[in-house]
Amino acid sequence: MDFKKLKKVPLFEGVSEIELEKAFAGLNVSEVRFHKGEVMARTDETCNRLITILSGVAKGELSDPSGKVMKIEDIPAPYSVSTLFVFSRGKNFPVQVTAKEEVMALVIPTNALLIMLTRNETLLKNFLYLSTVFAHRLIHRLHVMSFLTIRKKIAMYLLELNQLQKSDTVKIMMTHAALAEYFGVSRQALEREMKNLEVEGLIVAKRKEITLLNKSKLEYMIKF
Repeated sequence: MDFKKLKKVPLFEGVSEIELEKAFAGLNVSEVRFHKGEVMARTDETCNRLITILSGVAKGELSDPSGKVMKIEDIPAPYSVSTLFVFSRGKNFPVQVTAKEEVMALVIPTNALLIMLTRNETLLKNFLYLSTVFAHRLIHRLHVMSFLTIRKKIAMYLLELNQLQKSDTVKIMMTHAALAEYFGVSRQALEREMKNLEVEGLIVAKRKEITLLNKSKLEYMIKF
């Protein structure tokens, strides 16, 4: 186990290599390689392990009985899967997790994770903090999906980028296809609504850069 590299993972932040070695001692923890398209966790599996992405990107997806699949989010290194659910009793993974590209992951069984957290206070604090962050991300995702119109989803996304990047010209970090998947809509519907916002004089779009011309109307759009 390369403890020097593990220190870059949020769960192990602030923990020395010697402390990590002690925390891992005698526990069944392994590094597992997943190939692109390989399922890392299924929704019908008991959530009995914490999977931390060390390199690469995974994706979380939900499916309904008809087989329709909705992407929830991408999970890049160095974040963990199932942080909120690893200590739930008899519960399954909330989403299916699939390697979006070649992924190297650290797999920690629930009982081993519990021992690690009791061995090191910093690890315990990190885990609790990450659980809070994950909960906020989940609430935010539900908030996005709760908007009934594509227009409102786009407006909220652009306003969030505006706050984050502190500029009225924001850079879109995803392709239109990825953004449409994130919103749970078709790419054609997304591009049509973006064009409508341009025609109405609310935005100007140039490739991956979008200038917000009327933020007050975009804000009003979200509220009503």
